[in-house]
Amino acid sequence: MIKTKKIFWGVVLLFLIFFKGYCSAQAEADSLTNKKQIIKSPTAAIIQSAIVPGLGQLYNGKLFKAILIFGGEVALAGNAVYYNQYQVRSSSADEWEFYRNVKSRFLWWLFAVHLLNIIDAFVDASLSGFDTGPDLSRGLGWTNFYTLVSFRIELKF
Repeated sequence: MIKTKKIFWGVVLLFLIFFKGYCSAQAEADSLTNKKQIIKSPTAAIIQSAIVPGLGQLYNGKLFKAILIFGGEVALAGNAVYYNQYQVRSSSADEWEFYRNVKSRFLWWLFAVHLLNIIDAFVDASLSGFDTGPDLSRGLGWTNFYTLVSFRIELKF
């Protein structure tokens, strides 16, 4: 049994090491400022978050979120195991039912947090190329947009 666990975790570790290189981020140069934006792969973030809680957040560069999600999921899983032990050792049917309900509640919360973990990793990776710079200026001039002529006003603060 222990040998099987070691082999399993070794395969998971090798998969994560090689998968990290396979799903590397792409750099896209901004034509106006010559700055490179790193565009993350949403698929890689989803798969990494599904395998290890918080790994997709680490891939996106969100260390605090990764620690929070990993800690939360470990705490929920630990509580489910804890109440499972009480359920096994219970002496009456009422106690057994109580501990089963508490354990089930923790497992449902674990499922919900893990699902939100995957969604958050996907959204962060999808928005990695989104410009959040402080330049919110507008310009005064004529622009041609899909054969429509529009008027633009530029305000600089």
